Amino acid sequence: MKKQFLTSIAIPFIALACGSDAPSTNQTTDTTPKKDSVTVEQMRLVSIMQDSIPIECAFEGELFDAYSWYDKNNKNYLIRSSKTESVSDFSSNAWIYLYVYNELSDGSFKKLNEVRDSIVECEFDILAQHIGLNINCIDVSEDGIAEITVAYRLDCFSDVSPRNQKLYLFENGNSYKMEGYSYLFMDDIGGKITDSSEMLNAPSTEYFESAKRYWENVMAE
Repeated sequence: MKKQFLTSIAIPFIALACGSDAPSTNQTTDTTPKKDSVTVEQMRLVSIMQDSIPIECAFEGELFDAYSWYDKNNKNYLIRSSKTESVSDFSSNAWIYLYVYNELSDGSFKKLNEVRDSIVECEFDILAQHIGLNINCIDVSEDGIAEITVAYRLDCFSDVSPRNQKLYLFENGNSYKMEGYSYLFMDDIGGKITDSSEMLNAPSTEYFESAKRYWENVMAE
């Protein structure tokens, strides 16, 4: 079986903390949070359509979904996309993309995170699938900046077996990865986490515990 993987690339960026001024009493209420005054409701993910994604938030591939939320860094965007292509009658390539953008208070944009993962020259079935429609958006560090957790499956396969699965936790330009396999409920196999070294090196063990709970919620096929 010919199966070739390219190492996934997670590109970190420095996040800037900034906020908006509170509205005066004679203005229309602005829901944009002030710095250091972010509520749980404001940090909630809001699903957005493709035509609502700012042009500055560039992405590759076909859009899977997109979200916005507020935190101490002002407004943020998460974009998930993917792409597959046939190289020949016997070979295919696939890509998974993840992007996090921050809209600064002056209206400019900063790319905080970018993940590009791929499989090339797959001569069997190929899978590039974002999973988990209920994306984790929490603040376990209680610093006013959201931790966003997403997962996907990317695999080249010729049998019925657990699929390669990866999870990323993004916070303030940092990213922490977890790898393993999906879980086949009917056969009761898989679901194992094989590499959590990056997550264990996160600032707090709460990051790992949060990521592990999310993994268990999305691992079943």
